[in-house]
Amino acid sequence: MPLSSDRIKEILAKKEAAKQKKSRASGPRTSSGRKLDPNDRSYQAWFSLNHMMIDHDTNEMLWCENENCSDPREKEHGQTVVEVNGRKMCRFCFVEGWLLSNPAQVRIPE
Repeated sequence: MPLSSDRIKEILAKKEAAKQKKSRASGPRTSSGRKLDPNDRSYQAWFSLNHMMIDHDTNEMLWCENENCSDPREKEHGQTVVEVNGRKMCRFCFVEGWLLSNPAQVRIPE
């Protein structure tokens, strides 16, 4: 039994609405989708995050976005990185606390 054109339009509208609804929340997530505290910079947090080596959109290797990256290994063939607050970082920068903000930090008066 073929679908009517009205039914096809209805199905496509539902599909488009579901796609619009799926907005990715910010913040680091585990492979199971559970959100993690971005201030937890332990090795346990690192190993529970989604690791990437290749950008699946461009098929290019990924590198840490820290211009002062402390990874001592050769970076010729890319690095294993995770995404934290929209920035990609290697394990060394993650554990050292790159881009970590301290809400209790006091500002020095000018």
